[in-house]
Amino acid sequence: LDGAGLSRRNRSEKSKNAAKTRREKENGEFYELAKLLPLPSAITSQLDKASIIRLTTSYLKMRAVFPEVSKTDYEIGHLWLFQADGSQLINMRPKIQRAQYKII
Repeated sequence: LDGAGLSRRNRSEKSKNAAKTRREKENGEFYELAKLLPLPSAITSQLDKASIIRLTTSYLKMRAVFPEVSKTDYEIGHLWLFQADGSQLINMRPKIQRAQYKII
């Protein structure tokens, strides 16, 4: 190979390595975000990126409607139901008043 061909190959290899490093960092951040969701790790470890974003968005919307809900509520068995596509979240907490039920 001549100098120009070698230079192109080096640039191409550097670009591929940079893209791989970026994807690894992004995947790590998605994994960390999934761990913050109030769901069992058996579920969060199987989520794809789009599902993580959908569920996180639903969770943040739910927190805006029910700011008093703490992480402890999830740990003691309060039930939050997500629609399959993650677009809606329903609180099924036993003590919640009927007026407080809201589909996000």
